[in-house]
This record gives sequence, C-alpha cells and structure tokens, in this order.
Amino acid sequence: MQVKATKEAVEVAAAQLIAQGENVTLDAVRRITGGSNSTVARLLREWRAANEGHEAVLSGSDLATETADADELAVIDGTAQKIRQAVEDMARHFQRGCAQRLADQQRAHDALLTQERERHGRAVSAALERQARAEAELDAVATESEERAQKVEQLLAENAALEQERDDARVQEGVLRKELSDERTAHERAVAQADSCLAAAKLRGDQAEAQANLLREAAPKMEERVSCLSDRLEAVRRDLDAANAEVAEQRHRAALAEAMADEVAKRAAQAEEIVADLRKRLATGLESSGKS
Repeated sequence: MQVKATKEAVEVAAAQLIAQGENVTLDAVRRITGGSNSTVARLLREWRAANEGHEAVLSGSDLATETADADELAVIDGTAQKIRQAVEDMARHFQRGCAQRLADQQRAHDALLTQERERHGRAVSAALERQARAEAELDAVATESEERAQKVEQLLAENAALEQERDDARVQEGVLRKELSDERTAHERAVAQADSCLAAAKLRGDQAEAQANLLREAAPKMEERVSCLSDRLEAVRRDLDAANAEVAEQRHRAALAEAMADEVAKRAAQAEEIVADLRKRLATGLESSGKS
C-alpha cells in the first residue's frame, strides 16, 4: 500500500532539505515523504506559494546566502510551530473522537447487556415458575389415581420443554457473554490504537522541535561567520585604500622625478652649449695667438 504524503510531512521535508543546504525539489521531497508524484507536487506548490521568494535567496551568492540564514531560520521555526500545532490539534481531535466513540459504544453495550439480562431474567423466572407449577402438579398427580397418568405424561413433556428453554437460555447467555468479551477486546484494541496514534503524533512533534532547536543552535555560528567575513572585508577595504594612497604617492614622486629629469636634461644641454662655446672661443684664441 502506497504511503500518502501530507502537508505537514512536505513542510518538514522542505525544512530538512533547506537545513542540509539542498534544493527543495519534487524528487528530494518525495524521497523523504513518499506518496504519489501528483500529491507531492501539489503540496510542494502550496508550500512554495506560502514561502514565495525563499528559493531565490538560496540560489544567490555566498555572502547573500549567509545573510539570508536568519530569515531562513525564522521560516523554518515558523514551519515547525505550524507542524507542532497541527499535530497537537490532530491529537486532541482524534482523542476527543475516540473518547466519544468509546463512550457511545460503552453505553450501547451497557444498554444491550441490561436488555439481555432483563430478558434472560424474565425467561428464567417464567421457566422457574412453570417448573414450580409442574412440580406441584406432579406432587398432586402422585397422590391421584392412574386415571391422571395421561396428564402426568403431559406435565412431564411440558417440564422437558421448560428444561430445553432453560438450556437454550443458558446457551444464549453464553453467546451474549462471548459477544460482550469480543466487544471489550475491540474496545481495548481501539484504545491501544489511539495510544499508538498519539505516541506517533508526539514523536513527530518532538522531531520537528528537535530540528528547530538544531537550527537555532546553528544561528550564532552563522552570525559569527558573517561578522568575521564583514571584518575581513573591512580589512581588505582598508588595505586597498592604503595601496591606492601608496600608488598615488608613487605616481606623484614619479612625476617629480620626471620633472627633475627634464630640468637636468635641460641644464645638461645648456652646459653642453656653454662647453661648445668655450671650446670655440678657446680655438679662436689659440688661432689668434699663433698668428701673433
């Protein structure tokens, strides 16, 4: 017999998949809940409609995923609360129904037993009365003549009939006792089944609450990780600002060095012109000295 998936089972399966970091798909949910594809698909659509936009957050970047964990925990916690409330409502409703049915059955059994006891009492009383009358008549017949022999035989036959009726009444009483025992057995079985259903419902509620507690315990670690990533990002930003400042300083120094290099080159050119002029004058002076 195929297991029928329920809305509560689909919500628990979706919460479990989200907690494990897996995508909430039809196959993934059906592996957990069982049931037909059409039923699971319909319930999964209802869950997605109730939690619209939740899967889009899960497919974002790592930083967006980390910051969305708090909202995700709130959704899961709310789902667990709904499941626990639904389980408690189902348990109370089932318990009230069982108690009402058991009370109705008990009243019906008591009424039937009372009726049978009264009928049996009347039959036994009537039989005893007839038997008493027959015995009185037999005592009278014993003192009478043989002419009453036929009447004695008739009375004996009537007594046998009364004995048969009494035996039949005893057999019927045994049947009624067996039916009452069977009803009591069915009643005890129904009570045991109700206790089993209540225990199963309580177990599901405890599991959902345990899963919610695990998610609550994981929340501080996630927040600590987000804080650590924020600190690291701030440190990287400070290092980047320092690097940009250093680059700007180096560019400024390079511009100054380039300006100084241009100035030195300009002065070197002027010096070369002066040296060339001095050499020219020196050569002219030497020529003038040679002619003299």
